[in-house]
Amino acid sequence: MAQTSKEHVQAAAEKLKKFQQMCNQEPADVPKCMALLNELKVDIAGFSTSSLIPPSAGAVKDKGLYEKELLIARETLEIGAFLAVRKQDSALFERHVLQLKTYYRDFGKQMPPSQRQYPIMGMFLLHMLAENRIGDFHTELELIPQEERGEGGNTYLKHPIALERALMEGNYNKVLTISKDVPLPIFRFFVDTLTTTIRKKIAESLETAYSWVDVPFACRMLSTGSEAELRQLAKEMNARGKREAGEGG
Repeated sequence: MAQTSKEHVQAAAEKLKKFQQMCNQEPADVPKCMALLNELKVDIAGFSTSSLIPPSAGAVKDKGLYEKELLIARETLEIGAFLAVRKQDSALFERHVLQLKTYYRDFGKQMPPSQRQYPIMGMFLLHMLAENRIGDFHTELELIPQEERGEGGNTYLKHPIALERALMEGNYNKVLTISKDVPLPIFRFFVDTLTTTIRKKIAESLETAYSWVDVPFACRMLSTGSEAELRQLAKEMNARGKREAGEGG
């Protein structure tokens, strides 16, 4: 297999370092981060590993360089996935995860494990719950090793698994309760999308079942802490309903 030059890989490594520093800034300049991400993807396309086909035995001449290419590509996509969440772009996030799964599963034995893998996969599971893709959720879960998703498994996977169980039980109040605790603040984007949908279902059920409800009961059912929070939620739900009605028309 053709070997990438060490200079090309080193230049990409330096660019990745700059990309990571830019993304870690608060607040990050997201457009500039996205521009640098796109540059890195062009660099990675020039790697010998870009075909994403694991090499045959003895085909790799410089194993150290080969591993470095894989690590740069994986880390670029991982930071890109987190950046997509910061942009609140779930479609972009999913595209990054779909590419990352090749590095996690097909090349997992050829480089050290990533500390970002399970936070990303936990968010991916939440993303599927938020989109009501329950079949896809279970397919992805089955591909994760049992020791990571079972009892006493990975912290970042426990949260979406607990949410999915509560959803399947139809226990929406339990979903809202679990949603209050997230393993990482960045999970909040997907959890908020899910809880908005759940609260809408609860509100629709209340509207169907009762001609009138008092504020404390509505607060309790919708897991809001105050009347002001309840009014804000109602305002947001009404605005969202109008947007969806407009899009449907």
